[in-house]
Amino acid sequence: MTETRTLAWSSLVAGLLSFLPAPGPLAGLLAIVLGFLSPTGADGRRPGQARVGILLGTISFLLFATFCVVYFGVLGYPFPRLEPYRPEPGR
Repeated sequence: MTETRTLAWSSLVAGLLSFLPAPGPLAGLLAIVLGFLSPTGADGRRPGQARVGILLGTISFLLFATFCVVYFGVLGYPFPRLEPYRPEPGR
């Protein structure tokens, strides 16, 4: 019972964190995996926290994938080129 609640709550927390910029897609994948690892109850259903974690992780991951397809594929923006700063001589 404790493992069920721990995995379900972990899935929910990771699903919520997946909407933040830093952990984003990785937290979304983690929420989906933890939600599916959460054992089902006697009625064959997963706990509510696990189902919400799976849902939030899926939504976050699909939003990220859609953004990448539109930004890089449709609009054609390349990855940014980072160059070191070199001041002009004589200034």
